[in-house]
Amino acid sequence: MSHNLLRSLVLLLMAVLVYGPLAPQTVHASASPLDGVGRVVYCGGPSWYCPGQVLTTTKGDDVVVLVVGSQPWVGPDLSIVDTAGLAFTQRAHLTNLGVWEFYARTESPLASDNFTVYSRGGLICPYCFQVLAVHGVSSRVFDSSPRFPLTVPSCPPFSCSASIGTVSHDFVIVTTAIGDSPDCVIPSGFTTLRSNGYYEVDYQIVGPTQTNLVFTCTGTEPISIVVDAISFHGSA
Repeated sequence: MSHNLLRSLVLLLMAVLVYGPLAPQTVHASASPLDGVGRVVYCGGPSWYCPGQVLTTTKGDDVVVLVVGSQPWVGPDLSIVDTAGLAFTQRAHLTNLGVWEFYARTESPLASDNFTVYSRGGLICPYCFQVLAVHGVSSRVFDSSPRFPLTVPSCPPFSCSASIGTVSHDFVIVTTAIGDSPDCVIPSGFTTLRSNGYYEVDYQIVGPTQTNLVFTCTGTEPISIVVDAISFHGSA
């Protein structure tokens, strides 16, 4: 064995003793803060759907967000009933259209929590609202910027944009009212959570700071947009 080869083997052995085996290191991706998404309950029979959505979560201390999409029969006063008895607060409302946002905070995981939304005593169809749960949210819940919730109450034909601005460590959620039309074509980075031809819910999980973030809906007939940002700053 040559002197150089012996020296190399000795150095390798020393490195293993000091630093451990030279094996590839596994990088674990961070878990998604989206802890649950409501699903419509199908009953079968003459009434082919139940008047609500069911939400199951795996963690406690979530923020549950419920958005109601634009429908011509939706009245101005809404009430939310769920089997877990959560206390919802209205966060946003576009008065010229049926677009609402409500939120509540949980103490423990939800097991098939059934949500029903009422308007002037009548049921709102389960496709007309969406409920979701976000984990790891700060104690103040929303981004402290006074620009949130951001609203675009009226859109030009076929394209509409919301200038969100600078955000970091936020769960950005966008509700777009569309006039019985196809899904929005949305910017890269956003994911569609629900679209039913009347409204669409999209989101983006923002980690490092993004400047000049803009949401644009094209390829359909947008009517209005509501943008909010749930904050992870200072979360446990």
